[in-house]
Amino acid sequence: MALLPRLRRLLQPPPPAAVGVDVFVADDDVDQAEGIVAALVVDGARLPPFDYGPLDLVALHAACERPGTYFIWTCTCGDPGCGGAFSGVLVTHDGEMTRWHDRDTEHRYCFRRADLWRALRDAHRAGRELRTTGSWEFTPAGNADFFDRVPDSL
Repeated sequence: MALLPRLRRLLQPPPPAAVGVDVFVADDDVDQAEGIVAALVVDGARLPPFDYGPLDLVALHAACERPGTYFIWTCTCGDPGCGGAFSGVLVTHDGEMTRWHDRDTEHRYCFRRADLWRALRDAHRAGRELRTTGSWEFTPAGNADFFDRVPDSL
């Protein structure tokens, strides 16, 4: 009898986590990356780019728009496979929630969609500001496409 409630708890989706996107100039010695990098922040803790890979903001934006499988984390070179991601993140939308199943690490995440969109808009603004204060490149280079977008499209 005690097994059934425990099994139910294991099968229930996680509660929504607080989410943000931190955009910063990476220190190669610390972050194993150079340039302007984005990292996911979950419940106030930055997921380190060295452990997870830098965020691919174009993929993250697409994952906010529609369900599917995305390589949200990638390598600094932009090739997810080079960074050890071969299966990607399965993204589902359920009303105001979005759920992620990272099939490479088996981590599961749940966020409020409005919070994720806010995090993307904040990241867009921060990256564009950083771009004007120095001569840094984006890591991966494909993130430049995200920062070149018109802010109203976010």
